[in-house]
Amino acid sequence: MNRMFTSVTVMLCAPLLVFLAGSNCTINNQQTGPSSLQTPSYPSTAAAGEADTVWWNRVSGASVYKLYYTSDGTDPTPSSPNIAVGAETSYVHRNLDPTLTYTYSVQASGGGRVSDISGSSWGVQPLPMIHATITFTNYTYKNVGFMTFKVDNNYAPISGTRKTVAGTTDGYGDVTFDMTADHDSLWGYSTFKDIDGNGVLSSGDTVWGNVTSPGYYGYFYWKSTLDSSKTFSKTFETAFDSLPHMY
Repeated sequence: MNRMFTSVTVMLCAPLLVFLAGSNCTINNQQTGPSSLQTPSYPSTAAAGEADTVWWNRVSGASVYKLYYTSDGTDPTPSSPNIAVGAETSYVHRNLDPTLTYTYSVQASGGGRVSDISGSSWGVQPLPMIHATITFTNYTYKNVGFMTFKVDNNYAPISGTRKTVAGTTDGYGDVTFDMTADHDSLWGYSTFKDIDGNGVLSSGDTVWGNVTSPGYYGYFYWKSTLDSSKTFSKTFETAFDSLPHMY
């Protein structure tokens, strides 16, 4: 809370003698002012892959901010877990559990003064991640790709939702891909050999499950939304069945 400094004049006088013998007083100027910093506003939040991004307003005089958080549906208190984030007014809280909802509050300090803890943020649930290790047999140190896409209620890919991550296999033909998914959609995935090395699926690339028909490919899909992250390994086979597969 901001408070204006005020000057208070105090007269210290001998009782009864003020009116009888004139004043025998001394004049003291005492200052009263704030003992704490302004309380920050409640933080804003945004979900990221197994992480939350949190930001808040800058407080005059603050040199350190402390970010308090909970993941049990309660509002943070001064006894909640906390992170000292320095003078920055944003923080990416990583390595979180996408099945939990996190709530944040912030406290400012500086110059020997500390603010009250702020109001709490809206609860935010981190986004799940897909961690896939794909083996491309006899295909070492080559360009490859991993693509995910949203599927409809019939588990068919939805146009325009495809996300692609490019990669390069190691000496064993292995490569690990990481992608972020949302909680509200059904997801499928496939992989391809990036023959022209342009980082996306394009004409001439070899797609997982593509047998004879260009533009068609086999894929795996989940029958329910991804509330938690998924980690798995698969081996690329060019002769893989072209029909979709449940995962």
